[in-house]
Amino acid sequence: MENKIEHINPNGLIKNPAFSQIITTEGNGKTIYIGGQNAVNGNGEIVGKNDILQQTEQVMKNLEIALKSCGVNFESLVKLNIHIVQGQNAYG
Repeated sequence: MENKIEHINPNGLIKNPAFSQIITTEGNGKTIYIGGQNAVNGNGEIVGKNDILQQTEQVMKNLEIALKSCGVNFESLVKLNIHIVQGQNAYG
């Protein structure tokens, strides 16, 4: 069986030429790697500035978009890491 690697940047997630949002690998099975998500929508806008609930909801929407683009949903997850960090002001 041939091993296959696919880079995916689905509509609805921000597109960046420096990285892929999702990478899938296939051999005897299929593994989906989703890049770290944050509260940024597909237009590159920060959602819910200073509102952890809105930010969390946006992150979960982003994960759902990523999973659906691979033909799966949250029930297919084997592992999910969640890191909550305080952002830093980039301007001083």
